[in-house]
Amino acid sequence: MFKEALETLLKLSRAGAEFVEKDSRIYSVVNDGSSKGQIALVKPPLPESIPICTLQGVKDLISLWGEDKVKTELFILVDDYETVKLVGIQTDKCEQRRVVAIATCVQTQIFKFGEYLGAEDFSIQLQSRFAPTDDRETVQLVVSQLTSNTVATSMDDGFSQEVVLKQGPALKKQATLKPRVTLAPYRTFREIDQPVSEFILRVKQFEANDPPKVALFEADGGRWKIDAMKSIAEFFDDGAVEVIS
Repeated sequence: MFKEALETLLKLSRAGAEFVEKDSRIYSVVNDGSSKGQIALVKPPLPESIPICTLQGVKDLISLWGEDKVKTELFILVDDYETVKLVGIQTDKCEQRRVVAIATCVQTQIFKFGEYLGAEDFSIQLQSRFAPTDDRETVQLVVSQLTSNTVATSMDDGFSQEVVLKQGPALKKQATLKPRVTLAPYRTFREIDQPVSEFILRVKQFEANDPPKVALFEADGGRWKIDAMKSIAEFFDDGAVEVIS
């Protein structure tokens, strides 16, 4: 930290800056060029944050800190659905607040929403990138039984789809796809239940007699992110430290 602060002061000096102290703070004053007379607070660098990849890791760090001490010195900030910060309550003389630790969710590959996939690829991604739900099993069953026959859009609302499903070596049947399905993709920390949201399920046949392709389109307007942040906050709802989300 001292080296970084010294390098900052040297750069300012080369730029023609002078330094003044007021109220225990150091300010730089530029005396040449287009920035002449400009005053800026010289802020000392803060300690580096501890990188963490799980919510439990944040809890463990709080335990090491000491619960009595942590209540007066730190709070938890749920920054978003994949980032949690352990932040100092007090600021330094430059009004900087220390971020003690940052927990970042280790993301696996995200499902390719809005992209039509072959039935096998879709099925693999559905099983590996979504938490189990009733609709996941239903969609999995339908996709595994699709045939290469034409996919028709029903005439009643222009949205529901009729597809041909295999029933045996020679038997087939018509089925109407459920237009909206409730699924839980892996999108946040694994220690909490994955947020459930609605998706639009579509099947499309690009060329006659070609195998149909399947796609999922997000349909909740991003509400799942708010639900995820709420669940993360509840994970820390044990009174050990204040949680802000």
